[in-house]
Amino acid sequence: VNSSMKCAGAQVNQTECPYTHPCQDCIPIPCTFSPWSDWQQPTCEGLCTRSRVVQNVNNKCGEPCNGPLEATKRCAADCLSPRDCKMTEWSSWSACSDPGQANGQKYRERSIIHGPRNDGQPCLGALEDTMGCKQTLPQPCVFSEWEDWTACTASCGDGWTSRSRQIQSHAHRGGETCHGNMREMKKCKGTGAACEAGGAVDCLLGDWGVWSTCDVNKMMYRDKRVLRAAANQGQPCAGETTRGQSCGLAPVDCRMSSWTGWGPCDRSCGEGQTRRQRQIEVFAQFGGQECLPELIETRGCMQKACPTWDAEVSDWTQWSSCSFTCGPGQQKRERKILKERSSGGRGFEGFLGEARPCHGAQECPRQDCVWNQWEEWTPCSCSCGGGQQERKRFVLHMPESGGDRCEPSDKIEMRACNTQSCGHSCQDGLWGPWGYWSECSATCDGGTTYRTRHIVQNASDCGCPAHGRAHETGICNFKSCSESRDCVVSPWTEWGSCSSSRNGIMKRERNVESYGKGSGLWCEGALKQVEACNPKPGEVPSEACEGGDPVDCVQSDWTHWSMCSVTCGGGEHLRTRKILRHPKYGGKSCDGALAELKECARHACGGPAPIDCKYSSWNHWGDCDKCNGERSRVRNIDNFPSNGGEECDPKATMEIGKCPRRCGGQKFCEWTVWGTWSDCTVACG
Repeated sequence: VNSSMKCAGAQVNQTECPYTHPCQDCIPIPCTFSPWSDWQQPTCEGLCTRSRVVQNVNNKCGEPCNGPLEATKRCAADCLSPRDCKMTEWSSWSACSDPGQANGQKYRERSIIHGPRNDGQPCLGALEDTMGCKQTLPQPCVFSEWEDWTACTASCGDGWTSRSRQIQSHAHRGGETCHGNMREMKKCKGTGAACEAGGAVDCLLGDWGVWSTCDVNKMMYRDKRVLRAAANQGQPCAGETTRGQSCGLAPVDCRMSSWTGWGPCDRSCGEGQTRRQRQIEVFAQFGGQECLPELIETRGCMQKACPTWDAEVSDWTQWSSCSFTCGPGQQKRERKILKERSSGGRGFEGFLGEARPCHGAQECPRQDCVWNQWEEWTPCSCSCGGGQQERKRFVLHMPESGGDRCEPSDKIEMRACNTQSCGHSCQDGLWGPWGYWSECSATCDGGTTYRTRHIVQNASDCGCPAHGRAHETGICNFKSCSESRDCVVSPWTEWGSCSSSRNGIMKRERNVESYGKGSGLWCEGALKQVEACNPKPGEVPSEACEGGDPVDCVQSDWTHWSMCSVTCGGGEHLRTRKILRHPKYGGKSCDGALAELKECARHACGGPAPIDCKYSSWNHWGDCDKCNGERSRVRNIDNFPSNGGEECDPKATMEIGKCPRRCGGQKFCEWTVWGTWSDCTVACG
């Protein structure tokens, strides 16, 4: 106590406890897979496949399933034996294109299921067939249904109404023609809104009263009373209200005109219809006989026989290109019905589509089996408490022409996801606002600009990361830096002399006269061309050219593009190839270019020294998008390139790194770094 030494050191010491097991209030039930299925039959990929499914799903504290759902292994498959082309069976005949089946066509078709393989038999024959429809029984003329009765001619009181019908289909092939009325009329009584109080009300007269007795002048009279006066602009009463007649006059019957003559036939040939009509001249009075309803009649008529023609079919189209660019394939051609037959004409019977075997322009190169990339993982089945997701992949290229078969590999994978507890709320990540667009990398001829943004709120264990990109690139300053001028190439020279009297070749050339500038067209294309001669393409070889098995032309591969011929002012890259073996005895000729160019170094010569792109130092790392996720940092462009200096790479302005945060698993207390010493508690002593 009396010592001059001061107290120093920690007064509380804290250490980690030994980890035993997590706290949980449920009995874990793990996810389990079903047994693997039997291996399926091998395919030409050289693989057999088997699969399994999730048999029991885990509970909230159980272990999720991890592992493949579909697996493969190497199998021996007979894919080298010949396989013939196979077609489907003919489809059923279609319905006739003419409902009356008098002058239509019906069709059927089939298609190719798979083409031939390994010198198998090709598909031969038609793909589409047609035939004329057969004549059927006579078809009678058919009336349409009666239309609805028209509105009564009187809005209130007695009037007339009518209805009509049409001929729906004319008679065919000697069928019975139409006979009957096409228009009818009858009396009606208007009871519409005009008869109701408040609307327009027509005047309504009562029936005629009883005739009076004959007076001394041998006249008798009868009256009509006004039962309802017109109101609200309704129709006033019209006509006589008192009528007199000599005593003993008889009732007046309806009188109709005579029927008109039958009108012209409505068809210029074949079977049609004609009509006649009449009209009412005097309506019935004094209780006389009412008018008959028939006002229009129709009957069949026969004209001279209609001209007939047979169905017409187009010419065959050209054969299509071969279905494969290499190896055996199929070609198709087709034709179609231009005009269907008339009634009594002959329908077309024959094929409308054909197929024939063909062979690509070259033999198919060797192709090894190639697996495609894995697809993206599917969304997690649960947002928390443990879920599952899966991904798939397929064979991108099948083995061909003796290529290696597929290596055994998984086709479907499954893994656990969102294993964090559901006992707390989730927080999604958020982006901050976009920054300003950077200065354009070029003042003309097109440059690039970019902008960035940072995460201002990172996602929690169960939250979704901020969606979208942290870096965007745009294009700017499209205008040309110099006057635009197209590349100019000289005309082709005349073809040179043939290299041989049998199965030779001849050449021609052209040169670049002036290179393009600014945004003008670039120089590109062939500078040297070669063509077969003795015989020329399409000519029949002479007997002198024959005498052995055909030998095809063989050309070398293209050389690599040469360095640009100049460093500025417009130059060219060149590549060439040469003829390794000339054709003989009718073999495939040498065709195509022997030299090709493309333009380069279009920028102007002279001027100041080039200045390369220069980047700033990296900024601090941004927030993590999610625990166990990624974080990013950016840097700016301090100096843009000029005078032909090294261009800036927009991707070099952003860097991605692993997030140091951990999520899930065991978490222990961690001390921060010691802070600075506080002020002394006393000024002295």
